Amino acid sequence: MERPKLASKDFAKVLSNAITIFQSGNRGREMLDEIRKIFLYQFTIKKKSKSYKQLIKLLLNLLQDPKSSNKIKSICVHLLRKSTGMKTSLVDSSFSESNGDKLLALMDLLHVIKDGSVLQSKLSQFESWLQRDLIACELILTNLNQLIYSHSNIFRDNSSTIETIERQMTTWLKTASLVIEQSGTFWRKDTQISTVELDGSRYKDFFTILNGSQVYAADQVYNSLSFSLIRSWLSNIYFKTSEISEDSNLDQTPQQTPKENRKESETETNEKTIQINEEQKLSLFYFQKTPLSSLKSEFRDCLISYCTRVIEQSDITPVEKKDKAFQKVSALESLRILDELCSLDKSLVSRFTPLTKKLLDKSNSNQDVFLALGVLDFVCHHLMGNDVFDSDPYFESCFSIISEKYYDSLVAFETMNFVIENRDILIRTTVFSDHVMPILRVVAWNPQTLASEFVEILPSLIHPTNYLEIFHLILDLPLLTASLEWKLFYEGGNFSSIESDSKLQEFRVLFNYIMRREVGTFGNFWNSSTLPIFTNFFDFLMKFHRKTLSPRVIQACVIIPALLDIYFDVILCYGSYVQVKELVSNMFERFHQLIPFERYELPVQNIISVKILAFFEQYPALIVDLKDHLISSISGSSVDFLVNIFWLIGEYTSPKVDERCDNKMIFEFYDLMETFTFEKLLQLKTEQSENKTLENLKTEPKTPLELSKILSNEEAQNSRLFTTLVFSFSKLAARDHELIPRALLTLTKIVLSKDVFGDFVVSRAQECVLILKNPSLASAVFEWDTQNKWNPFLLVENSDGFNCLHQVSTN
Repeated sequence: MERPKLASKDFAKVLSNAITIFQSGNRGREMLDEIRKIFLYQFTIKKKSKSYKQLIKLLLNLLQDPKSSNKIKSICVHLLRKSTGMKTSLVDSSFSESNGDKLLALMDLLHVIKDGSVLQSKLSQFESWLQRDLIACELILTNLNQLIYSHSNIFRDNSSTIETIERQMTTWLKTASLVIEQSGTFWRKDTQISTVELDGSRYKDFFTILNGSQVYAADQVYNSLSFSLIRSWLSNIYFKTSEISEDSNLDQTPQQTPKENRKESETETNEKTIQINEEQKLSLFYFQKTPLSSLKSEFRDCLISYCTRVIEQSDITPVEKKDKAFQKVSALESLRILDELCSLDKSLVSRFTPLTKKLLDKSNSNQDVFLALGVLDFVCHHLMGNDVFDSDPYFESCFSIISEKYYDSLVAFETMNFVIENRDILIRTTVFSDHVMPILRVVAWNPQTLASEFVEILPSLIHPTNYLEIFHLILDLPLLTASLEWKLFYEGGNFSSIESDSKLQEFRVLFNYIMRREVGTFGNFWNSSTLPIFTNFFDFLMKFHRKTLSPRVIQACVIIPALLDIYFDVILCYGSYVQVKELVSNMFERFHQLIPFERYELPVQNIISVKILAFFEQYPALIVDLKDHLISSISGSSVDFLVNIFWLIGEYTSPKVDERCDNKMIFEFYDLMETFTFEKLLQLKTEQSENKTLENLKTEPKTPLELSKILSNEEAQNSRLFTTLVFSFSKLAARDHELIPRALLTLTKIVLSKDVFGDFVVSRAQECVLILKNPSLASAVFEWDTQNKWNPFLLVENSDGFNCLHQVSTN
């Protein structure tokens, strides 16, 4: 349905009808229909026209009219939000009195108007209303939080308004009624109602939010409203929050080590670590709060006495159990207010430090994660840089509770929120490296909802002491998810039943490893003795869930590639040669030690394979130190992984890469590839005799698009593999001329196997044969060079350069 074309000249008629209906007192269907018509004309109205001024006045009148329906007020608010030329005089004339309906309409209007001049003009009235009008006090306090959030600069520039509001809140917080005089009737005498503590005892000191009463006086209501506003008031009025952006360099290509310094860097021992200093933080951004001014002493002392009193009252055992949760929330809010006060006045920190220890002990006894995280917030903001203060027991206590409450969604959200907000502080400590497991438990139980948050904090978790373990923990995250499900659902989380069950007893070692609470296991758990347990456990899960995995485990599998991508980028940017060598060694080992689930195994193997190429590009000397891993990876690997292995051998096996790469190593790699080539050729010929399915590869594709379509099947993967082998043979022979006769023989056999391959592979082999017949040309073409590296995958798509060399070699 097309939108009708509206002309601005018709707007005057619609507005005239609306004004007529308004003057008649009709606030029903007719008024709503006319307002809806005006809504359609909102983009055709000229801001400086007479009709526009009449419209603003009509909307203001409808908004403050108690007879207007909520639908009419909603449309009026939307139209006023779009207005940019509203004059302050219109608002002043419409809301000069503190009538309840008018004031409520004014608050709705102030929320939606972005122009602060309207609020600026009403601040003086706010001050007078707060001191003399009870109806205005409640409405202003109810809406003050949103106003200071939207227009904090206006309040900061009006010191008289700040003093008036704080003076009034101080009065309500300190002198709220403790005894309420209730007027009697003909049948009942005048009575006095005293406030009580939550345990039913008589009130003490002064009224707080944790005092109860049968009937609440107005000043008691304002007392509670003021307490709920304090933290927002302090944060928005006395602090300026700014976003500090930092360059993590994760998206930049790692710079190559200079050739003359490469040998020195590669021979260094484990003295090298991942460098994370203040100039190279891994966090992308964080928020910094800067104090702007100090509090008045009277208001500050009032807040301190009130908050400490609330914390004392939170220890009272309430008569009704439902009040227990309210006590916890009130104590946490009081602690956060004290946190803000300490940010304004650092001299208060030592005064409240013993109080945090008391609250931490309380959170341990009640297993209250939220209060414990509030204490940790206070510690991070004020005590982390104190050499005398030991923060380790605080974090140990809190994360031990989190480790047991991982299944609570609110606990998970608050934990991740705490880590993200304080990561710029925690990254300078060992908190992340010491308490990785509780954080991973939270993520493993909520892989879908907390994936983006964990991606944000993952770089901060990587530390020189745990970077290898983080790699294994990421890969084993689905197993952790499955184990947590078993802990919660298998006979009420009683692991002793697993030991008594003969079918599950073999998984006890696996559960002990996966469910550990502390880091420190640096080796690869999945060796030859424990790998069968891994496979059996996966089979057991598949049978239990009827030949599939649970949705939570599947989601944990899906997020692993993204986590690995970020993890490898961090190591590429900040890892030393020794650390990269150990990591790549573990990558080779874990390539075949993955959960046999298609949505997990194939993507993970693909990213490991790609990142191995990136690590070798940054540190080519890995070709020598990881020779055994390259050799052992050839057997049983996929074609894609073999292509990368053989390309690495051909590209980096050169004395120019590392002096340790001698002729013996070149011959060893060549023998290995030659044996593989002959066995693979025999296998392909046998398969061809049984099933001739290679007809589509007999003609060379004319365009890269045609080639990409052919490379989607299994036979084309073998062609890609042998194309890589052709270049690798040629490179090794060019670096050791004693291998040229053998290379010519091997390439000739590939050429003679044209029934197995298409003309594309054969033509590449023939070109390499012609080049190798001229050893000096072969050395110039195939020798490794940091400035100009041959890439067989580029040659597959564009062979113009090789055709040129073919012509040179034949002349």
